[in-house]
Amino acid sequence: MPSARVASRSDDGACVKLEIITVFRKREAICCRHPTAKQSAVVARYGAWVNPSSFRFEMCEGILLCYTYTMQKHIRQVIKAIKQFDLIQEGDIVTVGVSGGKDSMLTVTLLHEISKFYNRGERKEIKTDDGVRVEYEKPPYFRVVGVSLDCTGGEAEKSGAYQPTKDYFKKHGMELHIVPVDVIKIVFDDRKEKNPCSLCANLRRGRLNAYANEIGSKKVALGHHADDLMETFFLNMLYGGRLAGFEPKTYFSRADITQIRPMIYLKESEIIALGKKLGIPILDNCCTVNGKTQRQFMKYEIERFERILPGAKTRIFRSVMSLYLDNEKGTAEDSSCNPPLIN
Repeated sequence: MPSARVASRSDDGACVKLEIITVFRKREAICCRHPTAKQSAVVARYGAWVNPSSFRFEMCEGILLCYTYTMQKHIRQVIKAIKQFDLIQEGDIVTVGVSGGKDSMLTVTLLHEISKFYNRGERKEIKTDDGVRVEYEKPPYFRVVGVSLDCTGGEAEKSGAYQPTKDYFKKHGMELHIVPVDVIKIVFDDRKEKNPCSLCANLRRGRLNAYANEIGSKKVALGHHADDLMETFFLNMLYGGRLAGFEPKTYFSRADITQIRPMIYLKESEIIALGKKLGIPILDNCCTVNGKTQRQFMKYEIERFERILPGAKTRIFRSVMSLYLDNEKGTAEDSSCNPPLIN
């Protein structure tokens, strides 16, 4: 890891030396140990200084980490998807399906960060006795609500399994609703499904859409990323005889819900790396077939393609995305009558 010493000026004009001890990647966040870093400036792009009041600092393994700047690259990718496929409009209440895994947890985190500054008008700094307060011309562009379906019928929440997730949401000022559903009982005990994934997905999607309507939300965001898109494409092709992935934006007329996938440009490896940097808690997967599905097999095969032919994953992703980029808005046909073969 590169290391250097640089200087900045604090609010009182004094020159403060900061020691850069870790550079995660070029053009990304840089950590520093100096206690006055919070009042001075953030190091970005190897020496360019930016306004510190735009960022939030947190201690991560004894290091003062710029929380917001670490996510900048990922935020840009999400905003790209939002703009390109017209995923979110002003005033939307966006319900994020939170399974407790890395994908959904990062989805709600990134959308929450974006909602705080996206298209909020001119930024004003007001000096107060306690410091500087930041205000905007307009309220937040959209509201983010995390909804987690407790598929054990509420047993997981009672056992305290959700406590790390609750603490994380509370720490970052995010909204979390936990909804008990008896999916595991229905799928494994009552129906005794040998291939439970399709039924489980339909039950969870139906309850999530219904709950979104209950809280007045018409947008449901899922954490599917670029690797999920490629896996779904090959599953549909090899098992369904159909060239299709999933849409970045799909309208379900029966539920009157628009399903969006703002993480579609992010790779799984990027999500895993950022989740570790931010210390995002992961809820244990209670599914008995986790890691034993056709999707997991397809994940291994795609990784094998990448080892044999470096760059294969990027080209596959571009090929699949070309199916949707012809449609400027990225809106699928009404899928309530023609659901995808693989969910």
